[in-house]
Amino acid sequence: MNQSESEISKNIKELYQKGLEAFKKENFGYAVELFEQVLLYKPDHIKARHYLRLSERARLKKNPSSSVASFFQKLSSSLITAKTQLSGSKGKAEETIKQYEKALRVNPNNEKALQNLASCLISSDMIEAAIETLEEIRDVNPNNAAALRKLGNLYLKKENYLEAQKCFERILQFKPHDLDAERGLKNLAALGTIKRGGWENETTFREKILDKTQAERLEKEKRTVKTEDDINFLIEQTKKQIASLGENISNLKKLAELQIKAELFHEALKTYQKLKEKKPHSSQIEEKILKLKLKLIDRKIKSSEASDEKKEKEEISELQKQKNELRLESLKQEVSRFPNDLNLRYEYGKTLYASSQIEAAISQLQLAVNEPTKRTSSLNLLGLAFKQKAMLDLALTQFKKAYESLSRGGKRATTDKEIIYNLAQTYEEMGKKQLAIEEYKKIYESDINYKDVAKKIEEAYQKKNQSKS
Repeated sequence: MNQSESEISKNIKELYQKGLEAFKKENFGYAVELFEQVLLYKPDHIKARHYLRLSERARLKKNPSSSVASFFQKLSSSLITAKTQLSGSKGKAEETIKQYEKALRVNPNNEKALQNLASCLISSDMIEAAIETLEEIRDVNPNNAAALRKLGNLYLKKENYLEAQKCFERILQFKPHDLDAERGLKNLAALGTIKRGGWENETTFREKILDKTQAERLEKEKRTVKTEDDINFLIEQTKKQIASLGENISNLKKLAELQIKAELFHEALKTYQKLKEKKPHSSQIEEKILKLKLKLIDRKIKSSEASDEKKEKEEISELQKQKNELRLESLKQEVSRFPNDLNLRYEYGKTLYASSQIEAAISQLQLAVNEPTKRTSSLNLLGLAFKQKAMLDLALTQFKKAYESLSRGGKRATTDKEIIYNLAQTYEEMGKKQLAIEEYKKIYESDINYKDVAKKIEEAYQKKNQSKS
C-alpha cells in the first residue's frame, strides 16, 4: 500500500469515529456531514451509510419542519430524484449516487430515491451497501414489493436463505399471486435440494461435514412447522454464524426470532437490544422490545399469582401497572406506524379508557367506529367514556347507536345485554327512572341473573305496589 492510500484509509477511520461521536452526542447535522465525507472516499462503507441515514432521520425528528416547509422539502427531494433518474444513465455511477444522497439528505424517507440508490449500488457491485439501503426502505414501508423483491434476490445471492425466504413470503402476504415472489421461493426450494445432495464433487471429509451441516440447517429452516429440536439446532447454528461473521443485523434478527419461538424471552430481549444499538431509530425493533417486555411481565405475574403473601400481591399490582404502561406505549407506536388501521385504533382507545385517559380514548374510538367489525364495541365504549365525563346526553346517544348497530347484525365483542344495561344506567342517572326500568326489563326477561337487574326490577315493583296500597 502506498502512502496516499494509507492516508486515505486513516482519514476514513477518523471521519467515521468523529461521525459516531457526533451521533452519540445527538449533533445530527454534523454527523451527516462527517458520514457523507466518509462515503465520498469509500462509497461502499456500510456502517457509514447506515449511520448517515439514521442521522438524517434523527435530525428531522429532532427539528421537525412546518407542514409547508415539509411539503417543499419532499417536493425538492422528488425533483432531485426525478432529474437524477432522467440523466443517470449518461453520467458516472459515482455522481449518480451523490445525487440520490443529496435527495435523501432533504427527505431521508424518499422511497423512490432509496430504490434508485439501491439499483445504482447493485450495478456498481456494492451489494452489502445495496442490502442496507433496501433494509432502510423496508423500515420506511414494509409493503414495498419492488424493494422486497430486490432484497430477497440479493439475500439469495449472498446465500442468506432465511432472510430471502422472509422477503418473498412477506410479499405474498399482501400480494398473494406475485409471480416473482413465488419464483423466488421455488428457487430457494431448488437450492435447498442442491445443497442437500451431490457429494460426489466434494474432495475432503471436512467439506462434506460442512455441507451436511448446511443441508441440515436449510432443511430445518425450510420447514413450516419446526420442532423444539429444530429451533434449538437453528439457534446454535446462528450463534456460530455470528461468532464467525460478526453481529450483523440480518443474523441478529434471525437469532432473536428463533429465541422468541423457543420462548427464550430474556435472551431475545438482549438480542433485540443489540439490534437497537445498531438501528436506534427503528420503530419495528422498538415495538419488538416492548412486546418482549410484556411477555416477561406476564410470565412474572403468572408465577406470582399462586402466592397469597402480601408482598407478592403488591408486586403483581406493580407489574400490572408496568404492563399497562408498556401496552399503551406499544399501541401508540403501532398506531403511529399504521394510522389507517382502525382495529389498532380500537385497541388503543380501549386501553386508554382502561387507563382512565378518557379524552385520548374518545379521540381514538371516534375513528374506530368506522371499522364495521368494531363499530358496536367502539360506540359502547364511547358511551362509557362520555358517561365518565358526566356527559349523559352524549353517552345516551352512543348507547342507542350501539343498540341499533346490534339490531342490524353488526359484528361486535359486546353483547346486547351489556349495551342495554349501560343504556338503562344512563337513563337512571338522568333521573328517567321509568325509561331505565323498561330497559332493565328487557334483560330480566332473558337473564334474571345478569348483574343487579333482578334487584332493580324487584325494587321497582315493590314501590309500585306500595303506591297502590
